[in-house]
Amino acid sequence: MTRIALVTMFILISLSNAYSNAQVNKEDRLDIGVMVSPPFVMKDANGNFYGLSIDLWYKLAEELEQPYEFREYSDHLGMLRGLDFGEIDLAINPITISGARLKIFNAGQPFFISSLGIASSRIYSSPVRMFFSNLFSLNFLKLIGMLLLIIFFFGLVIWIIERPHNQHQFRKGLVGILDGLWWSVVTMTTVGYGDKAPRTIMGRTISVAWMFVAIVIISSFTATITSTLTVNSLESRIEKIEDLKHVERIGIVTNSIAQEFLNRVEIKNSHNFDSPTEALEALLNHEIDVLVHDRSVIRYLTTEYRMDSEVRIMALNFHEQYRSFLAPKDSDILDKIDPQLVDHINSASWNQTLRKYHLEE
Repeated sequence: MTRIALVTMFILISLSNAYSNAQVNKEDRLDIGVMVSPPFVMKDANGNFYGLSIDLWYKLAEELEQPYEFREYSDHLGMLRGLDFGEIDLAINPITISGARLKIFNAGQPFFISSLGIASSRIYSSPVRMFFSNLFSLNFLKLIGMLLLIIFFFGLVIWIIERPHNQHQFRKGLVGILDGLWWSVVTMTTVGYGDKAPRTIMGRTISVAWMFVAIVIISSFTATITSTLTVNSLESRIEKIEDLKHVERIGIVTNSIAQEFLNRVEIKNSHNFDSPTEALEALLNHEIDVLVHDRSVIRYLTTEYRMDSEVRIMALNFHEQYRSFLAPKDSDILDKIDPQLVDHINSASWNQTLRKYHLEE
């Protein structure tokens, strides 16, 4: 009986110690909030995280001998809410620091400085390619098609009116219709060879009307076609933020900093996309004229997916942002992390990490 009691007591003590150790381990462990956002946080086919922020955290956790566990979120809002409600101890995505966020969270030492940038298709950087692209563009072909339609209409009308009375100049059948088209073209261009001339009063009246209409059409079409074929680089047109107001199709990522910024400066004409990759594909397909997004993200994606030969990042950058880890207001975890973080980002290995993700300046 005594032996059973001793065994029972031993088991209870062991379980108690195991429970206590588990509690201590749980208290020591940090729950780290992450969200897939290339090139800072990414996830491979095996479910392992990697990226600039992840590499930085691996280094810090190793130096601090800090146990941790990642907790993935689908968007920034959910991650910030999790941080606010105590679901996680630290958010390591490079979150932009704002006055409103500093009232709720503690921000660590900034480890990355980014800004918004503008990307365009490289076709707009080559005058020759741009000229031929415009020459065979849908808008230009529509203009030419409309002009031919008007020419055909007046040529057909004059042929129908003149054919019964002037069969020598406006013959029967298809060849006669071509006679009408020839008259219509030479009249519109004011060449007036004189080989085709209406003889009836109605025909001459139509001719006078066509001459005046042709003057208006030629003037309008000349201006429109010149505008369409003008070799004008987008980069030369966009020298400051306000110039974006004159760009017809601006691509942005939904709920991004770029969207927030453009709304604040009242720049419209935006086309929303779910991801920067989708927006870049739209840029390559000429569905948008420019993409406004985080400059570092554009640089990473265009290099990683070999788009840099087709996508140009303009020199203009704006809306600089300091990126940091965030912790709850009552947490002291950043006091432990920041000294190590500062030492690391000032080391040569940090520059190597930046180059690894195409983020070096």
